[in-house]
Amino acid sequence: MATLEGSTPQDTYKDLLNVDNANSGVDATTRPVQDGEGTVSALSLSTTEVSVLDLSFGSTTEAGLNLNSLTTTERDALTPANGMVIYNETTNKVQSREAGAWIDVTADSGALETATFYDNAGLATVSTSRVTINLDTTLTNNATGNFSLATDIVTVADAGTYMISYSVMCDLNSGTRDSIHHFLQVNTGGGMADVPGADCASYVRLANENISASKTVTLVVAAGTTFQIESVATGSNAGATVAQGSGITFLKLTGATGAAGATGAAGPAGSAVEPQMFVFAPTTDTATGDGAMYLHIGEKAAGMDLTYVHAEVITAGTTGTLNIQIHNVTDAVNMLSTALTVDTGETGSDTAATPAVINTSNDDVVQNDLLRVDIDAVHSGTAAKGLIVTLGFSAP
Repeated sequence: MATLEGSTPQDTYKDLLNVDNANSGVDATTRPVQDGEGTVSALSLSTTEVSVLDLSFGSTTEAGLNLNSLTTTERDALTPANGMVIYNETTNKVQSREAGAWIDVTADSGALETATFYDNAGLATVSTSRVTINLDTTLTNNATGNFSLATDIVTVADAGTYMISYSVMCDLNSGTRDSIHHFLQVNTGGGMADVPGADCASYVRLANENISASKTVTLVVAAGTTFQIESVATGSNAGATVAQGSGITFLKLTGATGAAGATGAAGPAGSAVEPQMFVFAPTTDTATGDGAMYLHIGEKAAGMDLTYVHAEVITAGTTGTLNIQIHNVTDAVNMLSTALTVDTGETGSDTAATPAVINTSNDDVVQNDLLRVDIDAVHSGTAAKGLIVTLGFSAP
């Protein structure tokens, strides 16, 4: 073979792979590649009738195939052919061109790509003009190369099929009885537009009454698609978003070609949903009264039974107990035969001396049922601060 004397390897890189074959035919002889200084590299080449090209590395310290590294912008400027393989510097993933689309070449780690972003600040006014819901905090994101958040807008870098769930929690600044509508918006290149069938609404009856609404849709998403949430009040009473009460979650189900996504760990048999309600803010004293919080039953929980209840306060109260009842407004029945309690000095109902008991005659819910949280009693010494109530619903 020819030696590249007097030239640096980078000057004549294309010649480094010119390997002489004295037999002028296909054989299995391994022939090393030599650089311009006469140094034999770790890469040797051979051809056989079975394999078009065999790569063998003579050194374990120099072994490895370095793919062409491109940003997503540089990749999209290519005129690619199916079968092309690159390393994407933007997403930090090896990608191959398959059936006219770029596909991530990744091992099945058992983890689905998912991210959740939420409104930590709240207090945005919702009036008769649409307002974009604040998204300022990342709760979880195990695919930072795919999901990114900037100025209330979430960008999805990779094409595929996604399950998208969002929720918005509002109260009324003043007045009574107003409906607040919420919309998931998508921008595929022509500006933000409502996703058909992805809107929902919350009906707030009283001032300072926190009501949430949620929606889940499954969408085929193009690479680089962006999303946001908007809300608008239909009446004259302006509302406001509640801190940590609104957010959006993305779950990637399949890749761009429809191939199955990563397999998650096996879960328990049957279906279940577990909504949480922030009844009182972390620094707010708990107080007695019916309707401290309301929950609307959507299609995901329809036909299920209440099977789990839990209460958690941020700061423990003293003397006596905090007593909580879950009331089905639609059916006009209490769902607990023994109230949910948080004892003195405790922060959770799981340590209560008298555990809550679910009334199995009143535990079922159907779509559009309205449930409320009633505070029947608070600690008589120092009231507990902050309250989160979790309800678990399972298929019967």
